[in-house]
Amino acid sequence: MEKHTFYTIDDFNAMREATLMENLGITFTRQGEDFLEAEMPVSEQTIQPQRILHGGANLALAETIGGALSLMVLDPEVYVVKGMDINANHVRSVPYGDKVIAKATFLHRGNNSHIVQIDIRDTDSNRVSICRLTNFIQKNNQHHENRPSQ
Repeated sequence: MEKHTFYTIDDFNAMREATLMENLGITFTRQGEDFLEAEMPVSEQTIQPQRILHGGANLALAETIGGALSLMVLDPEVYVVKGMDINANHVRSVPYGDKVIAKATFLHRGNNSHIVQIDIRDTDSNRVSICRLTNFIQKNNQHHENRPSQ
């Protein structure tokens, strides 16, 4: 697969409107050739009753940034990305009012699948969750230049 960036942080942040990303306050903050970072506040939208970060919010953050990392390196005219499997180990709680920072990197970048590790930390750089996402890479059948009209 090609080594090219098809989406920037500005593109990803523009996609947030009226989505789960916007509802949870997820914002993309940094990117490199093989990584992507985002942050999420620990707020009313992301806490559990004990007023600490909900593990499900961490999974939403991980799937968001892990899927975006795959999108970042694939031509959207040719490929679509679909999450297949996600798992996480939550190792530290984060109190209301803080935020978490997630960094997604590739463990495997194949033609049909990507395996992405997402490391989620608090603002003191303490590890909060270790997540792994498998993305299915599929040809985009919605776009064909020579498709007959229907």
